[in-house]
Amino acid sequence: MKTLKQKEKYHLKMRDKMPFLQNLIFFTAASLIIIINGCEDDARNETQPQLGKIEGLLKPTDAATEIRLMQAGNIIATTYPDENGRYIFPYLEFGDYDIIVIAEGYRVASEASAILLDKEVAIKNFQLVPLMASIRGIVIDSAGAFIENASITVSAPSNEFTIQTDKFGAFSFNQLPPKVELVLTILADGKIEFQVTVEPIGKGETKDLQISLKETEQKVDVGSQLGDLAPNFSLSNVDGKIVALKDFTSKQTVLLTFHRGKL
Repeated sequence: MKTLKQKEKYHLKMRDKMPFLQNLIFFTAASLIIIINGCEDDARNETQPQLGKIEGLLKPTDAATEIRLMQAGNIIATTYPDENGRYIFPYLEFGDYDIIVIAEGYRVASEASAILLDKEVAIKNFQLVPLMASIRGIVIDSAGAFIENASITVSAPSNEFTIQTDKFGAFSFNQLPPKVELVLTILADGKIEFQVTVEPIGKGETKDLQISLKETEQKVDVGSQLGDLAPNFSLSNVDGKIVALKDFTSKQTVLLTFHRGKL
């Protein structure tokens, strides 16, 4: 058995070792907490989606525009450009998107609207092109038949455009200035020249026309008229007798009537 003095020495040794044991326990516990927190952070990073943003510029900047962000055919966000034409879709998960630009009187120069967001910032710029006016129609004659190769000229305030009708009498102008008065001049062989004034057409709109041309009047050559010297000829009369024009030269007034080639 241990004596009292031995027991006291043992307790003194244990007391001297207590700070070391306490520090060991503390650092061990702290290490475990750090490891656990690190595992939790890794798990959280694995489950948290990566985020980025899509931004860009639209020109011209004064176009009244709405911008829609689409994914899998659904609208997930809508925004509008600022006074400088800049737009932004923030806080987006990485993935494939489509952007639709809606601007009255304009179209997007490039039809490609798909964009892949796989980094912090993806840039997508758009150039808007003003929509033009269109005229289309057919040219027919007075009987309703198509007139091929008729010349159609459209006169605008600053330019002229000329095309020919096809075999169905059809024609079309697709790049005309909008919101201005236009004058069409139509020419075709054997037809009277025709002009039509078209009221201003809005941006992106089409005017349909059906134009009917009248035939030119056929000029009839007159063989003789009052006061002309008649040629000398002979014809049989209704009785079968040959009558010569010279037989009437002494007469002051002569009226000749013809019936089926006979006097």
